[in-house]
Amino acid sequence: MERPAAHVAAPFAVRRLDDPRRLGRGGATQAGGRGFRHRPAQRAHPAESVTELKLRQVGRRYGLGGPWVLREVDLELRPGALVRVEGANGSGKSTLLRLLAGIDAPTEGRITGRPRTAYVPERFPAALPFTAAGYLTHLGRIHGLGRRAAASGAAEWLERFGAAAYSRTPLGELSKGTSQKVAVAQALVAGPELLVLDEAWTGLDAPAREQLDLAVAALVTA
Repeated sequence: MERPAAHVAAPFAVRRLDDPRRLGRGGATQAGGRGFRHRPAQRAHPAESVTELKLRQVGRRYGLGGPWVLREVDLELRPGALVRVEGANGSGKSTLLRLLAGIDAPTEGRITGRPRTAYVPERFPAALPFTAAGYLTHLGRIHGLGRRAAASGAAEWLERFGAAAYSRTPLGELSKGTSQKVAVAQALVAGPELLVLDEAWTGLDAPAREQLDLAVAALVTA
């Protein structure tokens, strides 16, 4: 893995990690990589070189004339990089992750070289008209998987995270812990090149945390 080049004018730090198990030990997280080697083998797109994500003088504020949450962020995330964003609550970590994931657009500066990205938000929108399996299958289809591959991937990730018994349960009826498992599974089902995790380990039981560690390790070493 290569060290991410970063200059961040914000009260948090972007740190390189060598062990995926350290990602979940506090702080918002982001991991970059080339995709998964383990099953499900189906990928939304054929294997290809992964683009390096670059932020140049990126800033973000909410509302016209509102206070700046981020300013002058320069960051390069190379394929295979594994990094963690560390900082106090309110320091802009989640805002940075939303920019990396493409959820928000920068107010100033440029972001270039976006790979295929999956995102686990800090708060999962549970009030959606899907069952757990239906939601994962739907997301897999959106990311380019065929119907059978998406359904197979949904079933496998629910099984891996110990949530297979809830595959037909509506999202709004899931417990907080099971909702978090579904939130993480939806990011993994289509084999992303860039995985952005915002407090993704919070609410997971020990076996599910281990499965997420393994998934991140597979992503950065593929």
